[in-house]
Amino acid sequence: MRASSGWFFRWLALCVCCFAASSAAFSLRNPPSLPPGAAAFANPAPDRVTPPAGGPLSAQVPSSAPLSSASAAAAIPPSAAAEVPYTGAQSVSSLTQSVALPVFTAEQIKQILPHRFPFLLVDKVLQFEAGKRAVGVKQVSNNEDPFNGHFPERAVMPGVLQVEALAQLAGIVALQPPLSDGKGLFFFAGANGIKWKKPVLPGDTLVMEAELLTWKEKFGIAKFAGRGFVDGQLAVEVAEMTFAFGKKVFEYAEVDRPHKETAAQDRHYSVEDMRNRVE
Repeated sequence: MRASSGWFFRWLALCVCCFAASSAAFSLRNPPSLPPGAAAFANPAPDRVTPPAGGPLSAQVPSSAPLSSASAAAAIPPSAAAEVPYTGAQSVSSLTQSVALPVFTAEQIKQILPHRFPFLLVDKVLQFEAGKRAVGVKQVSNNEDPFNGHFPERAVMPGVLQVEALAQLAGIVALQPPLSDGKGLFFFAGANGIKWKKPVLPGDTLVMEAELLTWKEKFGIAKFAGRGFVDGQLAVEVAEMTFAFGKKVFEYAEVDRPHKETAAQDRHYSVEDMRNRVE
């Protein structure tokens, strides 16, 4: 009886060993499937560093350590990582052809406005409705004088120059028929409701729009609204810009002044006087 029981236990142990060996072989041939996210954690890429909770990835990678193509691609946000085909300058330039053909070129603008470098702030006019409104462009260059002091460490186009650029665009509308014959000047007499929404930086294209609000021909007073955009985002807006036509200014200066002083004083007096009359 003892001999038979010994053989029985030996036979049982042999069966258990065979079963374990076959199970291990099956597991090697058919590994368990893992979802993509789990697989990534289970088998991290050798060049990827997993940051600890609450710590930035940059803190775990030495600044001198080179990044492989895999880690560099992983650092790019999905929107920036989208593949953009390289087409060349001519192809890219043709994308803006519909709006790049100016109604008034830089040379034609010089024939309308009295401003000159460095204070001519409208490079071209893209759209124009006579006596109503216009769309113009100011290309903001890093080489412009104001950036030497505004600011040396971080160049920003001064807000007053943004408003001046809108005023010059309005002047192009005002100095064309039917508002005027182009002979004379419109003086910037006031501005209300100015708001700056975002900084305008070197390299930006400031796309501006000036629209006529009111025109009082008797007094030579025009009021415009203006807006400027950079990359489709509103950068500056002026609810109301007031202009006084130069011919009317000096007509009132001749009639109303009891005595003449300097031309600058006459101009200042007449513009203020005309604004008071209209308001």
